[in-house]
Amino acid sequence: MHAGLFFHAAPARSSLLMIVFLCGYVGTVMAQPMRFNIPEQALPKALLLFSQQTGIQFFYRSDLVARQRSSELQGSLERQAALSKLLSSSNLDYRFINSDTVTLFVADQPQGSARRIEEVRVLGSHLRHGQIYDRAPPITVIDREYIVAESPLQLTDITQNLSYNSGAEVRVNNLSRPLTAGAAAINLRNLGLDSTMVLVDGNRIALSSAATTDGETFVDFNSLIPVIMLDNMQVLRGGASSTYGSDAVAGVVNLIPRYYFSGVEIIGRHQQTDSGDQVDQHVEALFGTHL
Repeated sequence: MHAGLFFHAAPARSSLLMIVFLCGYVGTVMAQPMRFNIPEQALPKALLLFSQQTGIQFFYRSDLVARQRSSELQGSLERQAALSKLLSSSNLDYRFINSDTVTLFVADQPQGSARRIEEVRVLGSHLRHGQIYDRAPPITVIDREYIVAESPLQLTDITQNLSYNSGAEVRVNNLSRPLTAGAAAINLRNLGLDSTMVLVDGNRIALSSAATTDGETFVDFNSLIPVIMLDNMQVLRGGASSTYGSDAVAGVVNLIPRYYFSGVEIIGRHQQTDSGDQVDQHVEALFGTHL
């Protein structure tokens, strides 16, 4: 009498059944305990003995196992448990590529040891901590009283008198800067027109549509708000790239409008050269009321 195993399903289904059977067989082989007798020694020699006893093939870089030692491996263990114990004295971990092939790599931390905590230095953060934040930041506030005393026609008439505003383009002409004639910019500490962040009440302002002949982008100061609407100007003279990004490497200029103005205010100016060949007239008006 003959005994046999017959498959009456379609060929594709038969292949699937065979694959499931083989996978189950491989898992059974890997789970079977084996007898080990590997003393503590250099890790490359221990891996060679482990490979001879189990038939597992290892793939690793030679510098990973150099100058490392194995743990003692005695008794009956499954192959995976035995390999974990063998590598417990090193900083290596393993991964099975298939049933008989293992690759070694550096683990996140040595097995069996406490977790290592590395030093982390935060260069920029919104969190306020430490003694350095107890000191006032280098901020200059130009209030409304100073603005009225200066009687500027434009915002750039205020910034051009700041000692740390160096290299700014205030009054350019068509000959020297034909692309940005009539525009104005601020340049803190002469680090570049595109290195100073310009804000209005903490909000970013779009860059001017025209760049300088050198290719620098900037915010046109003359197109922001009229001087009569300016309550104060806050100038952060230190770099603030950790908060605002690379646009604030040199610093930040924040314009605060007059939100709480009530009444009517009109300012008129008349300027004329001595020869009378040029006359400038300027009128500003502001109206506000409490609702």
